Amino acid sequence: IDMAGHMYHLVRNKLIAANGLMLALYFTAALGLAACGQSNQRESPVLPTSTDPPVRAAAVSLDTPVLVSLYIAVDGENWLNNGKWLSAAPIGEWYGVTTDDSGRVTGLALAHNGLRGKIPADLGGLDRLQALQLPGNRLKGEIPPELGDLTGLERLELWRNRLSGAIPPEVGNLANLELLDLGENELSGAIPPGLGKLSRLKKIYLYVNELSGEIPPELGSLTSLEEMNLSGNKLTGEIPPELGNLVNLWLLDLGANRLGGKVPWELAELTNLEELFLDGNDKLTGCIDKALREVQKNDLASLELPFCSDAGPSMSGCTKK
Repeated sequence: IDMAGHMYHLVRNKLIAANGLMLALYFTAALGLAACGQSNQRESPVLPTSTDPPVRAAAVSLDTPVLVSLYIAVDGENWLNNGKWLSAAPIGEWYGVTTDDSGRVTGLALAHNGLRGKIPADLGGLDRLQALQLPGNRLKGEIPPELGDLTGLERLELWRNRLSGAIPPEVGNLANLELLDLGENELSGAIPPGLGKLSRLKKIYLYVNELSGEIPPELGSLTSLEEMNLSGNKLTGEIPPELGNLVNLWLLDLGANRLGGKVPWELAELTNLEELFLDGNDKLTGCIDKALREVQKNDLASLELPFCSDAGPSMSGCTKK
């Protein structure tokens, strides 16, 4: 029998042993594994008849099959803490799982817990999920585009894993998202312009990846944004002047990229800016608006560019640093 089949029987037997017959039936239907002659086609859950042994109703939730799928996909047997997972306890008592009054999953917090493997697309079925927090693990592969179905999501934290491939444009569908943290992975390709639709976004961290291409000017539409860290990538082109529209921004870190052109004078319009980092972009030219010297923490001196004597788009004169 193959590894998938082995894991199938291992988990199913564990569910039954825990007086979780309903869980086992949900597991069987949800995964639809090919092992032992099972069909790959997803089937509806098979409910027990009146002759079946009694099952504790608290153990059953519409989201149970998704959690079982996650457990299988990312090596739940070897997590640092998998307390009550696959037991007959209500899923709200499973380690890292938060539920609402109806038993639907609203939060998954499994940070630094030894998860390894690929994030299953099934997570897109947790339609009441508000927080998905899986940082500091060994997750690999691509971010499933199905996560874009989590329209109630407010926090998406996948930092410090081994995720690769492009950022799915479907992330731009997460209209309620306030925190997007994909830093310290191996993500590549362009930053999706659709992220500019996330009107409630307050923090975006894409630092230390392999992202390339230009910074989308659409990010200038994120007027609720307070922190933007795109450092440590391979971003090229000019800094979009549209970033000057981010009136609530207090942190802007674009350092250690391959950006060029002039530092937009529009950044001086960011009166709430407290931290500004641009070092490591050797192709920046021209002069820097002198108002940016007032930013509390900045690395502008390291750019070795003069400061402009006049503010605004007509900057013609320059002064020494």
